[in-house]
Amino acid sequence: MKTRSVLIALFGLWFTAAPWMFGYTGHAAAVWMSVGFGIVQVIASLCSLRQASGDSPPNLITFVTGIIMAVLPFTLFTTGHHAVWITAAIGVLTLVLSFTNLSHRQRP
Repeated sequence: MKTRSVLIALFGLWFTAAPWMFGYTGHAAAVWMSVGFGIVQVIASLCSLRQASGDSPPNLITFVTGIIMAVLPFTLFTTGHHAVWITAAIGVLTLVLSFTNLSHRQRP
């Protein structure tokens, strides 16, 4: 669970840096949403490292940010911007890792 949480935190850093890496800083809504949800994802995934079981609020938050980041590129970019598919793919990976964390139970 800890490795998945660290990967989710790295994906959050990716979301935070994506506007400058892909050059869509001129699209204010995309920048703010990417940076905002990226920071929330980093904080929540780092908080989930301290949780004993997977069904904790930080893991639920990272699951929701994964859904948002998987869908968000298709709503913000109408052109064939290359950031759409990369960001959506990382959003789906976040979603899968968060879902796996949510299903993790502490062994008695």
